[in-house]
Amino acid sequence: MTPRKKQTGFTLVELMFTIALAAILLGFAVPAIRDGILSNRLNSATSAVYELFTEARSLAMQKNQDVYLSFSTESSGSQCVGYNVGTPCDCATGTCQKVVSDGQFANITFNQTRGDPTTPAFTPYGWILNYWRIQVKAWKDSAQTNLARQHVITVTKTGMVVRSDI
Repeated sequence: MTPRKKQTGFTLVELMFTIALAAILLGFAVPAIRDGILSNRLNSATSAVYELFTEARSLAMQKNQDVYLSFSTESSGSQCVGYNVGTPCDCATGTCQKVVSDGQFANITFNQTRGDPTTPAFTPYGWILNYWRIQVKAWKDSAQTNLARQHVITVTKTGMVVRSDI
């Protein structure tokens, strides 16, 4: 009799068990990663709009001029927010000095829920005549039927720019 050599490696059962375990773990990880990416997009879009408003207010006080805000729909269907120093502008036609568009962020939309639909402006004192509220919404799908989360940016009459999560 010849001595048997010891076999090394994995059995089919061990391999199938490992693959099944990996599939279960991946099933839990993918939705969490997708939600994390969407949350990052929402935070980025909210920060961009927040910074645009705070920059517009600062410019009004620095330059001692009115800084006009614009909320409009672009030809692509995206919503945009912008500002211009000294004269009213339309962010959809490119006449604003700075513009943030929801088209820059996948599955994100902007919506003006309160405020003067005409041309509001920060005064040289940093105040605004009528407060503004912009909703920044994150959608789980591109058809925008399944809302994930939203943030609200409010510009008060005293010019304070406030960000809140809903």
